[in-house]
Amino acid sequence: MKILGISLGTKNGNNDTMCRVALEECQKLGADIEFIHLFDWDIQTCTGCVACSRGLVMGKGMICTRKDDYKALYEKIVEADGLLVVDPIY
Repeated sequence: MKILGISLGTKNGNNDTMCRVALEECQKLGADIEFIHLFDWDIQTCTGCVACSRGLVMGKGMICTRKDDYKALYEKIVEADGLLVVDPIY
C-alpha cells in the first residue's frame, strides 16, 4: 500500500509536522509513504482551456497545456492507494 502525503502549510511548519507524523504511523503499519510539500512544486493556475476534459473524454488521458509539475503530481496521486492532504485553516 502506498500513502501520499501533501502539505500546503509553511515549510517545516505545523502542517508539515502533522503530515509527516501521520505518514510515519502509516509506515509503521507497513505502508510505503511519500511526502510532498506542494509549494516546492511549480503548479500554475488553470486557464480554463478545457484541454484536460477533452483529453479524458476522447480517451487520450490527462492533457494540460500548462508546462508545469501538475502532470507529475497527478501521476503520483493516481498511483497512491491513500492520499493525505494537510492544509492550514485560518
